[in-house]
Amino acid sequence: MSESLIQAIYAQSTLLGTVDDVVWRGTSAPAKYEVGGIEYFGAEFAIEALLGPAWDYNGISDALAKVITEANLAKLQGHAQVPDKINPPCAIVAVAEDGPSDTFDGEMSATLHVLVLVSRADSTAAQRQLNAYRSTL
Repeated sequence: MSESLIQAIYAQSTLLGTVDDVVWRGTSAPAKYEVGGIEYFGAEFAIEALLGPAWDYNGISDALAKVITEANLAKLQGHAQVPDKINPPCAIVAVAEDGPSDTFDGEMSATLHVLVLVSRADSTAAQRQLNAYRSTL
């Protein structure tokens, strides 16, 4: 994989007019997640987004999910909402519960969370796959 998830989102940080810029706030260590009774390995990316003039929660989630899917990183499928059926590898976008806030220069920002899930069939391969998505710039 020549490009990380971080690089893909940086490259297209003007997400359809909803986000003006993104700043990485960190990535969680790989952990087990259970969805619908099935265990996956996952890692959560935290992104601080400066919001554009046309932002809304659905627009932010839709745009970020689209960027993730179109980056085509090892067939990682982006979802703006939790899908009925998880088909790993996938990334699920969520806006933090505290919602947007004012920045010091009068702009609006919001914390976005992207949960990347991979199959847990082979633990070593799953951790390596997550590490590839988590690779830094």
